[in-house]
Formats: sequence, structure tokens, C-alpha cells
Amino acid sequence: MNLRALLLATLTFASATSLRAGCGSSSCPLDLNTLNAPATRHFSLDLSLQYIDQDQPRAGTRAVEVGEIEAHHDEVRTINRITTAALTWAASERLHVTATLPFISRAHEHLASSHGHATGIAAQHNIIPESWDIRGIGDLSLIARAEVMPRDATRHSGLWLIGGLSLPTGADDLRNADGEVGELPIQPGSGTTDAIGGLTWQGGFIGRSAARGAMGDYAVIPYFLSAVYRYRTGSGDRLGNELQLSAGSAYPLTRNVEALLQLNARVRARDRMEDPEEAELSGGRSLYASPGLRVSYRGSAFYVIAQLPLYQRVNAIQLTSNVNYLLGVQTRF
Repeated sequence: MNLRALLLATLTFASATSLRAGCGSSSCPLDLNTLNAPATRHFSLDLSLQYIDQDQPRAGTRAVEVGEIEAHHDEVRTINRITTAALTWAASERLHVTATLPFISRAHEHLASSHGHATGIAAQHNIIPESWDIRGIGDLSLIARAEVMPRDATRHSGLWLIGGLSLPTGADDLRNADGEVGELPIQPGSGTTDAIGGLTWQGGFIGRSAARGAMGDYAVIPYFLSAVYRYRTGSGDRLGNELQLSAGSAYPLTRNVEALLQLNARVRARDRMEDPEEAELSGGRSLYASPGLRVSYRGSAFYVIAQLPLYQRVNAIQLTSNVNYLLGVQTRF
């Protein structure tokens, strides 16, 4: 196997999924699009499950208790379970097209006020428990990745251009058992058509490996650097625009097992809401370390990733998680 073919077979990089804050709705900022990338004129299918338990209120960078900071309602907990199918078609060696569709299962709890706020917020006013158990298809994303600066005999890295759309296929008006519509951040859909654009620099270098392969104790160690921006269109209530920056690599431990490591940063603007208080309770910055393992067998693979927050700064007060989990399976055909 020549070096170029080996690079194409092992390159791994990460990209972004959407953050939803405020009521504690979230998703893991990871890109799994070229893990187990399909051969030219073939497909790959990735099925993944994210589990994010947001039970830690945070004000700025400080962890706080529920109700410690006065607000018109107190967020208690949001449990996110997101199952995602991503189908990729390699139209050529330099052009990949991916369709991604999530199914959202989200449980949200908060304490609502027992009275109006015309005369200010009274002590112990947030005492009415409210909850939502929301399930539904999310927004369909269509993404194209084109290698615009290809690798050659002297340069074993290349620049990929990312562009696409996220379409409002998910519901944004689901209600709880009492008939109250859930706030936009906890809905399966965003209600907007989003433009997605970015760049990825991906390559590899030859280094010592714990696994013996075609090059003995040496292997191609892949790496990536990526930046992806999501711009939300439309008028009325809409979630905030978002920038995600990622970097990572995959290190072969054995012939079929790789150690994964990524760093993922996310910057999100405040939501645009008719209620200015809801807009204040959204947006922020975060940085994660995302270690994991990937086990391959023939044309398929299984992976598991734990995402650990290194830094979290939210606007006002929002729910955050102490660790995010993602596992999945991939296959080529």
C-alpha cells in the first residue's frame, strides 16, 4: 500500500453539531464524518447515540445551586438522548456528500413562578414544577465536503471546503401534558433554515505505533484542524449563530484498535427571542477534551467517546453537564 492510499484509509477528523443552551438543550460538538469514510462511488453509514445529562446550573464560569440566583424560573435538569443517522456518498475521491438526520428524546424540568412579576421577584417564588418529555425527528442537514487543495507526492495534507444547509424538518412547537409549548431550545427542530460553512485541514505524519502493520512499527498518524460556522436565517425567535473549532488525531494501538483524542471549542451567540429574558439565558463559550476508542473489523467499526469540559462560560445562568457520552457504529457498503 502506498503512502497516499494509507493516508486516505486512516484519516480521521472531527466537526460540529449544534449547541442549544438556555433551557439546557445540547449536543456533542464532534465531527465523525470521515471516520470510516467510504471508498469512491460507495456509501458509509454512521449510527450514533449521544447522552448528555445537564443537571449543573452555572452562572458565568461558576457552578451554582438551583434557585441560588434570582430568575423568573429556575432550571433544574435536562436529559438529552440524540440518535443520529449519517449517510455519506463519496461521489469522487475529493467530493463527499452527507445527509444527517437526528431523532431527539429530551426530558426537561424547571420550577415556574407562582405569581406575576409586576412588583419584582419575591423570595421562594419559583415553586411550581413543570416538565416536558419531548420526542421527535430533528432537522435534516445536507453537507458537501470538497478537497480544494489536494494532497500530492510532496504534501501529505489537504484543505477541504465544507458547505451545506440544515432544513427545518423537526417540530418546534411540541407541548407538555398541560398543553404548554416548550421553549425553542428544547424542541427537536429549530424552525429555521441554517447555512453551514467551514474549512478542514487534514493530513498525517509517519510515527512510531503500538501496532505492527504494513510499515512495521511505524504508521500514518492522522490529524485534522477544522472551523465550522452555522448561520441561522429567518425572522422571529431563532437560536444563536455558532462557531465550532476542532482539532484531533487517531493513534493505532493495535491493527484494529485506535485511540481517539479531540479538542473541541464552541462559541455561540445569544438566541434572538421575543422575550428578552430568554435571550439573556443563552449563548456562551466552551472547550472540551474528547478521548475515545475505535475498534474496526473489516468495513465496519464501533466507537465510544467521553467529552470532558475543560472550560465553560455561559451568559447569565444556564444548565451544563459534567461529562457527555457518545457511542456509535459505522459501516461501508
